[in-house]
Amino acid sequence: MTEVNDTGQQIVGTVKNPRDHAVTAPYSVDVFCVDSSGTLLNEFGGFADVSTDLAAGGTSPFTVSLYGSQCAQFLIGASGYDMTAAGN
Repeated sequence: MTEVNDTGQQIVGTVKNPRDHAVTAPYSVDVFCVDSSGTLLNEFGGFADVSTDLAAGGTSPFTVSLYGSQCAQFLIGASGYDMTAAGN
C-alpha cells in the first residue's frame, strides 16, 4: 500500500507491486476492522482497479466499500498472483 484513506463509506488508496517483476491479476484487497485491543470486528474485501499484469513497481487505485459500517481502526492487505514462483 502506498496510500490509504477512510472516507467513512469506503477505504480507498493505492496498491504497489513491490516485486522486481510483474504480478498477475486479479489483485484482492482486504480490510480488517479492529477495536483498540486488536479484536476483529468486521472484514471487507474488494479488488484493485487494474485487471492486467502489474509491472514491477506499478500501482493501481482501489476502493473497498464498508457497506454503512464504521471502521475507525483497520489493517489492510493486498495480493495478486506471482507466476515466477510457479516456474512460469
